[in-house]
Amino acid sequence: SCHPTAFANLALPPGEGLALIGGAAPLYFTRPVLYATTWDSTPLAQAMAQHPDDPAEWSAALRRAGATYALVEVPELERLRRSGTLDPALEPARVTRWLEQQTTLIRSWPQAGVYLVRVSTPASP
Repeated sequence: SCHPTAFANLALPPGEGLALIGGAAPLYFTRPVLYATTWDSTPLAQAMAQHPDDPAEWSAALRRAGATYALVEVPELERLRRSGTLDPALEPARVTRWLEQQTTLIRSWPQAGVYLVRVSTPASP
């Protein structure tokens, strides 16, 4: 089984932005990467705080920041939550709800709790 980082590097279209949610190791990727340490704010966390009940706006914020795809590491979000260092907006249950409602699954590594998704495009008016 291909490691999530290697899979993202090999399978996603060249030049497409990738948001790391939970993970923060951008140097392993061969594409534009949107990431943050636990001390930084992110477009996703900001959108979740400003629009708490609008997952479509969360996706739109990621897309505006240049991320067409996201690599989500749920166990890392859980670990950060337990340590008290996770931005409260990024509560794992909320991120999981966003994954279910606003992304298209590309590949998952369920044993590792890692999901590679395409971020939904804004709905047309």
